[in-house]
Amino acid sequence: MITGTPPSAHNRSIDASYSTLSFDYTRIDPTLTTVTKGMIAPYTPETKMSFGLQYEFMLRNKGTVTPRIDASYTDQVYAQAVNAPTNLIPAYTLLNTRITWHAPNNPWQFAVEGTNLTNKYYYVTLFDLMSAAGYIHGQPSRPREWAMTFKRTF
Repeated sequence: MITGTPPSAHNRSIDASYSTLSFDYTRIDPTLTTVTKGMIAPYTPETKMSFGLQYEFMLRNKGTVTPRIDASYTDQVYAQAVNAPTNLIPAYTLLNTRITWHAPNNPWQFAVEGTNLTNKYYYVTLFDLMSAAGYIHGQPSRPREWAMTFKRTF
């Protein structure tokens, strides 16, 4: 049973972040590379954002329950200095959640969490060997996952 305790600032938490990067090569030696002006450095998204929200509910003589939700966005990136469609990792958004129970006086904690709730499939890395070996090697993202955590503080 959730009590009718009025909301207070210490019960809720909102966090957010935003970053942007504008990168341009200033000098390129064409005798050493096929990188050209206008290409983007590898693994440098122009935009990244995240948002998180949680609220701690007091349970009458039973501790607290804190649900939390997080969302994060990563803009597209190229996996190699020589940008090509075969080494482009498209933008993606991830959604995670967690619910935590703290016992009264906080000695015990139990949590259930889910990551990548939309089961978004994307690549973490790509290595374009199309011109040299005829294939592209990539590390796929982790799928939707669930976890339970038990914790005891001494």
